[in-house]
Amino acid sequence: MAGTCVKYLTKGQKATVQGRLQQRKWESNGQKHEIVEIVAANVEFGEKPKGAQGGDGWQDADDETIPF
Repeated sequence: MAGTCVKYLTKGQKATVQGRLQQRKWESNGQKHEIVEIVAANVEFGEKPKGAQGGDGWQDADDETIPF
């Protein structure tokens, strides 16, 4: 699923994700770590932002100009 998202989603494009949250905890070198992952079962791609060109148009954009 992640490979498909990387291939077809562009920065700033909306997407609806259905799935579940998965929490993992572990300890390494005496330090506790915790992470919450989104395990997607279904992803629906929304409308691309104005000016987006198949994913290539946003790669050169400054992150400060993207509204998230």
